[in-house]
Amino acid sequence: MTIYCPLAEALGIDPGGISILDIEDDFYDQYGNNLPPWNKGKKGLQVAWNKGIKTGPQPEEQIRLRAEAISKAQTGRKYPKTRVDNMRNAISKNWMITYPDGRTEMVRNLNQFCKDNGLYYANMWRVISGRKKHYKGYTVKEII
Repeated sequence: MTIYCPLAEALGIDPGGISILDIEDDFYDQYGNNLPPWNKGKKGLQVAWNKGIKTGPQPEEQIRLRAEAISKAQTGRKYPKTRVDNMRNAISKNWMITYPDGRTEMVRNLNQFCKDNGLYYANMWRVISGRKKHYKGYTVKEII
């Protein structure tokens, strides 16, 4: 059985038939209390032993690969209309719209209201933020 020890390899020691104490002694003989760059910021001597097994990607790499796989699987997926409506409803807010003729109406989804009435959504947001007083006579206030 082969034993892989990065520390022994870094020190140029053949890991066959030696103990961890021998490696630690050689480490401190070579470096003293000045830790080498690959051991900086770690407490004490960091030793990794693997029994001849090649390690796979690092955890960050595994997370990135998993996220890419999920994204690829979800690309082009069609959701049922009820689910899409539920998602839209969950993130929508309530708005009080004043029409150009003075009547007011409460609206749940401002984006859908703009599409239905031929209004530009970004300009309605300019009214909300106060950069414009009105847009085509419409005014908007958020209902909290």
